[in-house]
Amino acid sequence: MSNNQTTNINDDLSNEVLEKAHLEKRKKLRSAIRVSLDKLKPSILEPESANIDSNNIKGKTSEIPWRTDTLSGSTGNYKGELTFQHRYVDGRLQFKTTAYRITRSNGQSGGNKANINILIDNSAGQWSSFSPDSMWQDGQWHPYERNTDMRIWDKWATVYILFIFDKPNAPDPDVTVSKQYYY
Repeated sequence: MSNNQTTNINDDLSNEVLEKAHLEKRKKLRSAIRVSLDKLKPSILEPESANIDSNNIKGKTSEIPWRTDTLSGSTGNYKGELTFQHRYVDGRLQFKTTAYRITRSNGQSGGNKANINILIDNSAGQWSSFSPDSMWQDGQWHPYERNTDMRIWDKWATVYILFIFDKPNAPDPDVTVSKQYYY
């Protein structure tokens, strides 16, 4: 190599010479920071992860607890409640409803043709479920099963519940309730 090539980087250096020098420098740096593989075992870095087999992570979902919540909303002489369970597993929201109750108060009349509509919204998309036009308004808990397993990003989701109450000979009153969850 000429003296001119080593002292002035702005001169016409061949890419080959610069590339070789750069590669040699990287090799020296890498060898200086080499770590024994034993030091990188999960049991040393994160003791709680040592017992999880990464090839069978889906088999561990039964160990992730469900969170139970009830959302309720009222308007006039009607109150609706929906109980559901949810959990975040491996980038997915698992959601399932369990029961509902719709109560009429102050002698309010009405049939048993109420509705409960559900919308789950998050950065990855939406899921919705619409009940049949036959939800009871007798103040008793009734089983109600709807479920989804949906991809979510950013570990959050907002659950919206629309209760549409059945009022005879008049427009049906409704109320929407929502809650945002972070996982």
